[in-house]
Amino acid sequence: MDEALLKRCYEFSDYCRLIKEGAGWTTYSQTIPLCAYICMAYRTEPNLEMIRLCRTIIKQYNGIFSEFRGIMEPVFMTYMSVDNDPEAKLLAAQRAYDCLKEYFPGRDTVALLAMFMTDLVRYEDYAAASAATRMVYDAMKEDHFFLTGSEDILLAGLIAFTFGFNRRVIDEAEMAYVYMKKRHSFHSNAMQSAAQVMTMCEGAWYDKCARTEELYACVRDAGMKYGQDFEMVSLAVLANLGIDSAQVTNDMYEVDRYLETQREYGIFGYSRRNRLVHAVMILTLYYLNENPALTCSVALSVILEIRAQQAAAAAAAA
Repeated sequence: MDEALLKRCYEFSDYCRLIKEGAGWTTYSQTIPLCAYICMAYRTEPNLEMIRLCRTIIKQYNGIFSEFRGIMEPVFMTYMSVDNDPEAKLLAAQRAYDCLKEYFPGRDTVALLAMFMTDLVRYEDYAAASAATRMVYDAMKEDHFFLTGSEDILLAGLIAFTFGFNRRVIDEAEMAYVYMKKRHSFHSNAMQSAAQVMTMCEGAWYDKCARTEELYACVRDAGMKYGQDFEMVSLAVLANLGIDSAQVTNDMYEVDRYLETQREYGIFGYSRRNRLVHAVMILTLYYLNENPALTCSVALSVILEIRAQQAAAAAAAA
């Protein structure tokens, strides 16, 4: 394995371990790798004292039923902790959240989008970006009334923050969805999200879909049983970073083998499905130059995967 990539693997494992050891503030382990990813993306080693301070700041401004609390609270805390002024970060996110609530019901997905908005949109443009998000979301809903749900608010926001309300971008996402749906027919929700996130990547929609399918086939041929649900969203980003699919597959295999040796992936740890998603997260940061929109895209894809796992667990318990 390349030395720089191995360093990224070490960082991911160390950051997960460090966050877990000090994680008196979370009982939901699936958020820990995402917190590690955020720290790596912002080139900041986890500072547990700062993260705990961020929790205090959140509690200072938000009651127990706030959408900035709950299962996703560790993500908010970590995101604030990598900023030079965590309190200002939260206040900006709450201002963005208030703007978004003019168009969407208050929920944790909207709060998460508000936090990402603080990095992708100028403060004075929060209201306009929120209105554009609603327009993009409505266009998605018009195309797929029953398929478009609360999880699509996240990616509608990302599209709006990057392009505004752009009909061409929405139409290209629709064409990409049709292409992907034919090849993953029982995963409509995930394919819609994958098509939406591809709009953040360079190139024509058809080429981006073809590269995603090529990488998916290479990964499966290499014996890595990569899933077809929301994990395809982050794979779509990875496939379109300009790296040859054979090289990506080889690197992914090496990263997966490394993670397999770590104790967090034992019998009572993260599943192989989780492990492959974590490998994609590491590789995206390894290949990716500074690109806040794509960095957020991968984070949002992991959030979608976490929410899907929560829904599956709730259905099983019912």
